Formats: sequence, C-alpha cells, structure tokens
Amino acid sequence: MRKQTTYEPDVTSRRNFLKTVGGGCAALLLYGGNAWANKNIWAVGRPEKDSELAEYARKRFLSHWNCSQAVMEALAPKYASGRDWTIAVDAACPFSAGMGKGLTCGSFTAAYMAIGLAHSALPTWFNHYAINDVIERVLEFDKAATAEFKTLNCNELHGQDMSTPEGRSKAGKAGQFTSICPRTVVLAVNETLKIN
Repeated sequence: MRKQTTYEPDVTSRRNFLKTVGGGCAALLLYGGNAWANKNIWAVGRPEKDSELAEYARKRFLSHWNCSQAVMEALAPKYASGRDWTIAVDAACPFSAGMGKGLTCGSFTAAYMAIGLAHSALPTWFNHYAINDVIERVLEFDKAATAEFKTLNCNELHGQDMSTPEGRSKAGKAGQFTSICPRTVVLAVNETLKIN
C-alpha cells in the first residue's frame, strides 16, 4: 500500500473500498473468502415482481454489492433458466468502475450479461448465430442508456478517471456513488426487463 502524505480516503483499503464503491469484491475480502458459504448475502428479500427489481438492485448496490453485482443479483435468477445464478453475481465483480479502467459502466455491462443469460445459444446447442439476437438487444439497451446518460463510459459519467485511486476518491467525495451509480443500476435493470 502506498504511503499517504496528506489525508485522503484510501479507497484501496478494504473498509474504504466497501464504503466508497459498495464493495462486492471487497466483501469477499472481509468475509475471508467465505462469502459464498454465507447464504445470508444472496438475494436477501429479492422481490418476485419484475416491477420491484430495479429498486431492489438500487438498495443492494447502496448496502452490499458493487453496481454490476447488484444488477446481476436482481436479473440473473430470472434469466439463468435453472442454472446457478450466483456464479453470474460472482463473475460480475470486476466490471464495476468500468472494469476498473473507467470504460463501459459496470451496471451496463451487467445488463449485457443478463441479456446473454436470457438469449444465449445454450438452449439450442451449438447455434453460434444466437449472437445476432444478443447483439441486437445490447444495441437496443445502449440506445436507451445513452438517451438517458449521454454516454456508456464510466469516466464520462463521473467526470473522473475511474482507473485511478485518486479519481475514485474524488468521485466518492463528490457523492457520485450515491447519486449517479444508483441511477445507472435502476436503468440497467428496467431497460433489460423491457428488452427481454
């Protein structure tokens, strides 16, 4: 860990990362790798009605997961078709903060993953042309997201370089993780439900 010469929140520490980002990945560190064994973290109070999933995801983002994991926890059980949907939540972990590089918003990449779960080639084995249906839906999602936010890019959403601890710290100090990110989570869930 780098030595700090002046006070600034260290978002690389486990506790501050949880506070700042909502921390699905950091939660794994705090639970000592036993998060999967703790069934209380999965889909706590997940609503059955589609109309309530966006609010559920927003609350889970603010209390527990990072943006991509909150979206996946809301949508994966619906689209996993009997598969173990918790793996999708785990797999979504590194997509927050635009894959840690400030690229495509984690909420939006989770929506892409949910679209993939719903329309992948798995039910029609070896149908590699199923990708066309998935891509059409992703482009439809992108159109809705850019209409609302004018960008899909995490750096542009926050006006910060989200690939750096300093950029994430500035976004956290400005309250953007509680003002911008919950809106992207809600849009991701609602638009994915419309598309699928």
